[in-house]
Amino acid sequence: MGRSWFPKGSKKDGLPHLHCWESVQGNLGKAVDFQTFIRRFLANSDGSPFWAKAWLAAAGAYNLVWGAVTILFPHVLFDWTGATRPSYPEIWQCVGMIVGVYGVGYLIAATRPRVHWPIVLVGLLGKIFGPIGFAKALYDGVFPPLFGLTILTNDLLWWVPFSLILLDAFRHHARKSAEVNP
Repeated sequence: MGRSWFPKGSKKDGLPHLHCWESVQGNLGKAVDFQTFIRRFLANSDGSPFWAKAWLAAAGAYNLVWGAVTILFPHVLFDWTGATRPSYPEIWQCVGMIVGVYGVGYLIAATRPRVHWPIVLVGLLGKIFGPIGFAKALYDGVFPPLFGLTILTNDLLWWVPFSLILLDAFRHHARKSAEVNP
């Protein structure tokens, strides 16, 4: 049935024992090339389409990079787009931290999209509400239009793949439910 991220019930060292940790422990010290790592990471353990896993892995990597750049260089985007620098760059760095945390979530979801679909749903909601907030800020004259380029890569790019991943998960769970309750 594949590895579960949920506790089995047994405990080691007072901590819940996780299936995924067994695989990490079993592979420690074994040299694995990058291509093998990617193949294992995107292994089809829950029957999800490969493209769903690939999109989520790409979203995870993108969010981690974007978040790190935002944390390390909070003024770069503002300077590049001609927007006024924020008075408190720490708030913008917090946005970078949140984006990076989403990246971790997308990488987890990439392992089993049909199981971790709630992460994708929360991500899609953020990617819908983000452009709405930007449109208001643009209307109010807070941001220059060039700042909107971030909406293309941070939000709009992911609408279709995230929606299709959710549709796949819905259809999968509907089929499973129909099999159990004919």
